[in-house]
Amino acid sequence: MSTPDGRPGRGSGDGAGWDVASASVIGSFHIREQLVNQDSVRTWVSDDGASAVLAVADGHGHHLHFRSEVGAALATRCTLDVLTAMAESDPDLGPETAAARIVERWLAAVADHTQAEPFRPDQYVTDPLLPYGATLLAVLVTGSRLLALQIGDGDTVAVHGSGEAFRPIPEDPSLDGIHTASLCQPDPLSSFRFADIDLGDDPVRLVYLCTDGFGKARVDPVGWWRQTGEELDRFTADRGAAWVAEQLPSWLAEPAEIGGDDTTLALASRRTAGTPSAAAPAPLPDTVDVPVPTPGAWDEPTDAHADNVTPTTSDRPATGAEAAPRPDEADTLDVPYS
Repeated sequence: MSTPDGRPGRGSGDGAGWDVASASVIGSFHIREQLVNQDSVRTWVSDDGASAVLAVADGHGHHLHFRSEVGAALATRCTLDVLTAMAESDPDLGPETAAARIVERWLAAVADHTQAEPFRPDQYVTDPLLPYGATLLAVLVTGSRLLALQIGDGDTVAVHGSGEAFRPIPEDPSLDGIHTASLCQPDPLSSFRFADIDLGDDPVRLVYLCTDGFGKARVDPVGWWRQTGEELDRFTADRGAAWVAEQLPSWLAEPAEIGGDDTTLALASRRTAGTPSAAAPAPLPDTVDVPVPTPGAWDEPTDAHADNVTPTTSDRPATGAEAAPRPDEADTLDVPYS
């Protein structure tokens, strides 16, 4: 079952399996500038709960990338198509091949959208991919395998069966907080990073993906991801994925307000016999659904004259916001913000 709107998903089988949850909150900078949420998130869990897929994309906010929310939504849709097909019929597919198929589908989807919504002459588009620029993070997890792929910034974090959080994907030394690799760049496959982990000896019990809007608002740039993973693991074990899904929008609202950027998180948690049921509540607000390339549906800004920004420019807004006092509650993600 696919849940593009942030609701928790759960397989129909009993006992162990995977639950998924996600949410996305528009950043205060984008609200102030009257921009849309340029993140996209999709999740899927198999009917028996044996496999789960997470896909998160972050559209670049610069005016050169004026269709980036479309590019991000197309990226998560293509990723879900490829990884769910892989889970159901091609489980031995390698991450490099999966990434190549995702990029191929994304390029075709962008071309279809461009044909349905041609650029105007006053938009000065020299590269038809540039307006759709976005990063992408994705995970396919089963009982015995964790496959992860990523291009650009954002964070992929997993939690061992021991409860210790770790980052399965290698760091990208070229990321400097200002520029990022992108699906719209020449040869995007060269910038993908991968992980393919056998979970037979050390099962993972939670994995989460988040856009850079979540991490860059933190006081501790080194350890926040570890603490977040361990707290999400504890909450899903004690309360269940449905409860976590209900809390996610409020947990993401603070970094979205303080950091200014759209903030998105998706997680998959391993369900055991004692885990509370993941019955789905109502759809969550501020999540990103799939833009459909209907003619006339997109009204892009015309400010696309700048030529001093590379296709890998991120949408990191400058902000000096101070953190508001946080309530002293046990049921919040207790990770300090900047």
